[in-house]
Amino acid sequence: MSLRPAAVVFAFLVIGIVKISSFSTRSESRKMASARFERRETLLPCVTGQGRRRRLSVATRRLAYNTETMAELQIHHEGSENDPLGKTIGVLAAILAVLLAVVTIESHRTHTSAIMHKSTANDDWAYYQANSIKLHNVELGEDLLSVLDVKGDAAGKLRARYEEQKKKYSGQKDAQLEKAQKSDETAEADEHRALRYDFGEGLLEIGLVLTSLYFISRKKMFPVMGVVSGLVGLGIAITGLLV
Repeated sequence: MSLRPAAVVFAFLVIGIVKISSFSTRSESRKMASARFERRETLLPCVTGQGRRRRLSVATRRLAYNTETMAELQIHHEGSENDPLGKTIGVLAAILAVLLAVVTIESHRTHTSAIMHKSTANDDWAYYQANSIKLHNVELGEDLLSVLDVKGDAAGKLRARYEEQKKKYSGQKDAQLEKAQKSDETAEADEHRALRYDFGEGLLEIGLVLTSLYFISRKKMFPVMGVVSGLVGLGIAITGLLV
């Protein structure tokens, strides 16, 4: 259930692949320009005359520089730096990643809260059971006194103590029963809330991955599907607050 860190890593990996591809293309263009320059330099010794050779060398260098510059400009225009839609989709992916982180943290905290409330409910039910056993023992003692028909001051004091303990344990049992039921309801509500957060988290993660696919395919349908998935996931997560 984890930011979903894998989704964020995948998004950065996609952007890194695009950058590396652009850098590799630019490096190849530079190598081609350099090779062209070296090839022209090898032809210069065949030209007679120092002045003409110098002019050809300068002209060749300028041509190589212009060729390299044009290649870089062409790559620059084709890259993602001047792609307004790509920038917008990158911002959307970042927003989806932030929402995914928030929903994931809330989901984990809600699951932890459910476990804690369930543990508290178990303790309350154990305390309720202990009071029930004590009350049962007191009632058993009263029944024994009645069956054996014990009389005297000692029997009277014992009956009075049994009656006092009976009221005490009966009151504690009823209070503990209400507390245990309330803890169970709270734990169940936490589980329902966490389930909605889990669904929202999954849809946000799917939306983030789909949106990132635009940088590979350059198809608009992926960010559209990603945004729709993210909005649905966000809506489901918000309903978790209403449970």
